[in-house]
Amino acid sequence: YNDKSPLENHHISATFSIIEKPEFNIFADFEKKDFKEKGNNMIEIVLATDAAHHFNELAKFKSRISAEDFAPAGDDKLMVIKMMVHLADISNPVKSFKLAKIWTGLLYDEFFKQGDREMEQGRDISFLMDRKTVNIAGSSIGFSKMLVQPAYAALADVIPLAQICIDNLNDNISKWEELKDEFEEKKQNGCNFIEESRGKIKDPMHLPIPKKSKSSMKMHVQGQNNMGSIRHISHINENDSEDSSNS
Repeated sequence: YNDKSPLENHHISATFSIIEKPEFNIFADFEKKDFKEKGNNMIEIVLATDAAHHFNELAKFKSRISAEDFAPAGDDKLMVIKMMVHLADISNPVKSFKLAKIWTGLLYDEFFKQGDREMEQGRDISFLMDRKTVNIAGSSIGFSKMLVQPAYAALADVIPLAQICIDNLNDNISKWEELKDEFEEKKQNGCNFIEESRGKIKDPMHLPIPKKSKSSMKMHVQGQNNMGSIRHISHINENDSEDSSNS
């Protein structure tokens, strides 16, 4: 991809490769022009998750939402969706601290492993990937304040419900501040990791196990669209009477 958003380009390319398979073609019943429009929107939205464009895109977003003709449900809808998906991509700091801390630990385990490999190969260690110099709490504060906080503040101007994310973020920043000295000591002692992220969770979160679906899918090929895929998928219930009583 000429070094332009390689991960994001790969993700959207792989998505369309999957969609080309009849059993996964969610656009089978779309007209050609509608598929093209939705496909182009998907590409724009996924490419907008590249953090390399964060500051430029945020500046454009803030400028646009201050305009008198800003129309989040109209011409500016795609811009808002792009910002929402991008912020979902960097949303770990706005989750509950218990969950955010676990995922932060997993992230830095990955970062530090890359830094170790780079050092072994005599290469410069990438930013935030040197376990001997990075204070996890301090870096988390910097990321939250520099990237996440201003972006969510702009989003909250358009979607007020996003304020709950900002409240969580501010609370998490305070908690990381309290842990800075502890992580500085962990760094000096060669224990620069988060215990909860390595299976040592004292109070594990119990997540519900999803129920298995009682319905199956029967595919009827009624013709080919522009991608040579199935035109119709109907759901055939395996036990209508049981489902009806349960519903």
